[in-house]
Amino acid sequence: MDHLKNIAHVSKGKATKFPLYITCIRNQPDTDFHSHEFVELVLIQNGSASHRLTSGETPLQRGDIFVIPRGKYHGYLNGSQLDLINILYIPEMLPMAQLDAAALRSFDAFYKGVPHGSEIYPSMHLPEEDFQILEKAALELYEENSQRHSGYQFNMMGLFMNLLCRLARLYTNQPDIEKNVDELGNVIAYIHSNFRRKITLEQLCRTANMSRSSLMRSFTRTVGAAPLQYQLQLRISEAIQLLLITRKSLGAIAFEVGFSDSNYFGRQFKKITGCSPLQYRKNAWKSDQ
Repeated sequence: MDHLKNIAHVSKGKATKFPLYITCIRNQPDTDFHSHEFVELVLIQNGSASHRLTSGETPLQRGDIFVIPRGKYHGYLNGSQLDLINILYIPEMLPMAQLDAAALRSFDAFYKGVPHGSEIYPSMHLPEEDFQILEKAALELYEENSQRHSGYQFNMMGLFMNLLCRLARLYTNQPDIEKNVDELGNVIAYIHSNFRRKITLEQLCRTANMSRSSLMRSFTRTVGAAPLQYQLQLRISEAIQLLLITRKSLGAIAFEVGFSDSNYFGRQFKKITGCSPLQYRKNAWKSDQ
């Protein structure tokens, strides 16, 4: 029920027990790092901004589509007339028959926000012709959600399934999507299991059965960061959780997520999030109060 409360909060009073909601935001304001208890699928319609992730900042423009998994942090910076469509949903609570969707290799990327068991933030930029088709489908879904005529839930599910299928097909067919996903999946799984420990590129090359240059090129293109940078992101993400849900000291948190030097931890944390660990904790606790 907490998930539904979050969606109801975003829906500004249009509460529903149906765990799928869509809204159009005009002139999206800048936002600090935040996370949600639902999956967020975003289509950028107009304007520009920097999309802040733990891995850094990415410029946004019309035609961009991305997913923010539950519990993962993001924000917007330097927005200029940024218009977007937000689709919010809880996969496990949707009465959706997946049928042969599993055959679409990237289906989980947009349905659950977590492709192939990893924590990649799925994203792509579409040419105008393709984006217009998805934009029209999303706006039809928005209209159905807003009007809520008899049978709207039934129709919303059909429209949402159609949108997901189109997204998965386009994502899979992109020419720059790596074909060695299984090998990269093994590397990502290894990093997730060992991110607190020292990891070398040689270990990752053996895991993927790839050369150093091939691993660096494929991993960076697919994930958006180099392997050891991705490990650093995982450490900082874990540190954020510990800052929010525990009262452990900064030194203890640094050691727990794999840093032997708390000062280095503080510098890396600020580089990624924009503030020190202590300030981040103070801001979070102040917001809760």
